[in-house]
Amino acid sequence: MKNGKLRKIFNALVLTGFVGVAGTLSVETMIGHENAPAATQTLKQMGYHDIKITGKGSYWSCSRDRLWYRTAFSAVNGNGVKETGTACAGFVFYPATTIKLNN
Repeated sequence: MKNGKLRKIFNALVLTGFVGVAGTLSVETMIGHENAPAATQTLKQMGYHDIKITGKGSYWSCSRDRLWYRTAFSAVNGNGVKETGTACAGFVFYPATTIKLNN
């Protein structure tokens, strides 16, 4: 009898913990974070200069697998054209930074 009750309590705690962690990660993904060093490094590697970080990019500016870090920027490309966009990166599974340009 005791083992059955303990198992139910344990299962309830595990489920509650899982839901709590999943909920927290969902909220953190919606909020997003800025990663200026990674964005600047990626832009420099792509030939951009005069890079200015302008804040956190919007939720809609990145693909769903790269929503954790969203860094808005303006920069001048190799042809001398000023462009704006968002540097996007995931948290664990997609850590590489990709650039999404605004049209």
